[in-house]
Amino acid sequence: MKRSLFWAAGLLVAAGCFWMNGSKAEAQEASLEPPAQEIPYGFVQAENGVLWKNMDGTWAKDCWIQLGDLKWHLDGSGFVQVGLTEVDGAVYYLLPEGNLFAGWLPVGEDLYFFGNDGVMVKDAQVGQYRFGSDGKLVEILPQEASPLARCVTEVLSSVTTPEMTAGQKLRAAYQYVLDHTSYKRTYETPAGDWTGAYALEALTTGKANCFRYAAAFASLARGLGFEARVATGQIKSARGGVTPHGWTEILIGEEWYLFDADMEDAKKWDFYQKTYENYPVKPLIKQAEWPVVF
Repeated sequence: MKRSLFWAAGLLVAAGCFWMNGSKAEAQEASLEPPAQEIPYGFVQAENGVLWKNMDGTWAKDCWIQLGDLKWHLDGSGFVQVGLTEVDGAVYYLLPEGNLFAGWLPVGEDLYFFGNDGVMVKDAQVGQYRFGSDGKLVEILPQEASPLARCVTEVLSSVTTPEMTAGQKLRAAYQYVLDHTSYKRTYETPAGDWTGAYALEALTTGKANCFRYAAAFASLARGLGFEARVATGQIKSARGGVTPHGWTEILIGEEWYLFDADMEDAKKWDFYQKTYENYPVKPLIKQAEWPVVF
């Protein structure tokens, strides 16, 4: 292991170990080569490693040295420690420049995780990751399902059976939206990552405008394994001209088809699995498409 020589100034002496008042920039200056004279105190390159010389001429041992944001630990012989190091029962991965490693550390075929404080996580769970008493990653737990995913699963389990074909399941999901949703006029323009929130609102309250109808059915289709998305644009208005509108698009085979539960609920016409050529109301002008993710 290569060890370098450090020079430091502005030291605070405390109980045989030193906490320095300098900034991170000063810590970087401390790594410059010292002048060709005896070092009164600071890091000293020795034959077997790097030591810390106290202001009184003694050598610090078995303690932390801190300079601004940088920290080093000295072993019982006074040498700067590098790599996996246990200090007072906690395990660190110490870097020679004075940083405490944080994050994932692969060691052979094993994975370890160090928190923001630099301490290895042991016998604990962080998020979906569980670690053993030796710090090794032992299990990745399934992620908790989102509220929308749980809602979609509940709806689909209530309207489909294993014996049904994919097409029958899709039709059953579409019929569920028609049977359990009624129109509620709202005037907002969807923006950002909106499809999930709109779908959950429609499926849990039973109230929706065209964008929520579209997002709800697209989410059910995704839950069945179909590639689905929401399209938005403009459609012919009963008052003349065009008005904003949203509908569902689903990939079946190699073609995207249109499904419009909102328009079917309103007009009682067939808006199931249409193309832009045979869609019952024209004009229908597509302007954007939105992914459905949960």
